[in-house]
Amino acid sequence: QINKAIGIFVFGIIVNEILLMAQGIAALKYWGIPMIDLGLLFAALILFIGVSYINLCLRKIEIKE
Repeated sequence: QINKAIGIFVFGIIVNEILLMAQGIAALKYWGIPMIDLGLLFAALILFIGVSYINLCLRKIEIKE
């Protein structure tokens, strides 16, 4: 179950980095990307959910031991 939590977290990192890369490349050309702020918010929520899930899994492991 912790592998699923780590997968969610890694997915959030990848989404975040892709959006930030796109934003940086667009800034070089003085282009704006519509709704990029919502995309980054979505990526941050995925990261938060992933970290919370990892924490929950680790607490369950400690309780079992």
